[in-house]
Amino acid sequence: MAKRTGKKATLDVLAERLQAFAVERFPSAAADLFAALDAVLASRDGGDEAAIERLREPARNAIRERFDGAGPGSSLETSPTIRADARYA
Repeated sequence: MAKRTGKKATLDVLAERLQAFAVERFPSAAADLFAALDAVLASRDGGDEAAIERLREPARNAIRERFDGAGPGSSLETSPTIRADARYA
């Protein structure tokens, strides 16, 4: 694989790869993930490794806020004696 260089090769490529993963594995959640990432990426101050590190916590927080409460209720049982909220966690 050819080595990627420049700003596009760091933060933008990482975001694109995460979005592709979300569409493949969690298509119903992809739009919410994109919205959370867009809000964080709009505030970025570069595309290098240090910029990625600075965005880790804000991205994590934005994704958690976006999906807070999105899980199933605790009264559902996915299998005997295992509540849905425990399996979802």
